[in-house]
Amino acid sequence: MYPILQELKPNWLIVDHYCLDKEWEQKARRNVAKIMVIDDLANREHHCDVLLDQNLNRKSSDYRDLVPKTARLFIGPAYAILRPEFWAYRAKSLERRKALSIKNLLISLGGSDKDNITEKVLNSLNQVKFPEAIKITVILGQASPHKDTIKLLARNMKHKTNVFVGVDNMAAIMAKADLAIGAAGTSAWERCCLGLPTLMLALADNQEGTAIALDKIGAGKFIRSSSANIGEIVLDILNTEKGRSNLNEMVAASVSVLDKNRLNYVFDALIPNYTLKVRRANFGDAPLIHLWKYSNVKLEYYPQANIPTYSQHQKWLAEALDDPRKTLLMVLENNLPVAHIRFERLTDVEFSEEISICVDPNWRRKGRASKYLSAAIAHSANSGRKKLLATIHTENAASLRLFRSLGFKALATSGTFINLCLDVEELK
Repeated sequence: MYPILQELKPNWLIVDHYCLDKEWEQKARRNVAKIMVIDDLANREHHCDVLLDQNLNRKSSDYRDLVPKTARLFIGPAYAILRPEFWAYRAKSLERRKALSIKNLLISLGGSDKDNITEKVLNSLNQVKFPEAIKITVILGQASPHKDTIKLLARNMKHKTNVFVGVDNMAAIMAKADLAIGAAGTSAWERCCLGLPTLMLALADNQEGTAIALDKIGAGKFIRSSSANIGEIVLDILNTEKGRSNLNEMVAASVSVLDKNRLNYVFDALIPNYTLKVRRANFGDAPLIHLWKYSNVKLEYYPQANIPTYSQHQKWLAEALDDPRKTLLMVLENNLPVAHIRFERLTDVEFSEEISICVDPNWRRKGRASKYLSAAIAHSANSGRKKLLATIHTENAASLRLFRSLGFKALATSGTFINLCLDVEELK
């Protein structure tokens, strides 16, 4: 077995390799406490404590005879391994798609694209005439052996075509795209998270199952041959009523694939003893705060009459960060942002501040919000505040329980809202 395992003796070993199975993992067990396996084939036995398979067409029963009975299984796209920024950009991306139009076409076919399928796609697109407003963005990985070829081809395209290599803002790029031509690997889940309709190509055998499953539910269109006339397919989407209708259906279906983010459940399994940190919010937190505040909530729970657009939310946040009366905080659990808490000084009540909280939807109903609130209050204990006031809708039972659990007591009811108050000294 590898000397590095003997030296480190890690608490967790995460195995993600098609050629490794139960036999290899049993040998590794001699030097590691626990093993997590990432798989998407369900075609071999594993000796593990945790197994994750993010495939849409996968069931827990597929692994019934392949893992120990004690192994915890995390199955389905809800456990897709996505970087947090994809969920952060989700609200902004979906808002754009309410008035769907095709102006920005994204081509992203994996990190290496060794067979240079990107060139075939660009040549196909160059054979048809699109509206002048169409712009093409090509994303290549640093490992792509065809970078120079693609850049030269892009300069000779009929339509404006930009090529980027090794980007670190893929979520932002996808959020601005209207239609993608992409591989059916992990990036398929990234596109579903952002509601980005896609023409999918299976560039490896293990991608075909994902492509077929997403095509079946209408979350993308599986292009089964890299030699297909993709240019004509895109033109049909642009110019026909049926094509535009299919595009809207793709958006809705892809969004439903990743309607929940349960990856934090996996983190819980790996790191059960979590740590909390509190920091000041910044403008970069805008996507997260907007997502958390207006995701899966009842509009009537908010005093304002409507949900602000993302641009309106950005304007509010920029002004709030500069307002000396407001303190905006982010709570982090194991270094992942999980909640936003706002304090606002009240001018008509001396030494008092209004407090509100919004929690990542994936961390709600887990009994942790009271710890988030307590951590935020403790973080700014020297602010001079003596009382905290919270305004809660009378039907928002979860929030009422939360604030009352910390000692907030009802002062008065104004219409459909209850005002609760806490003497900060009671927390010390």
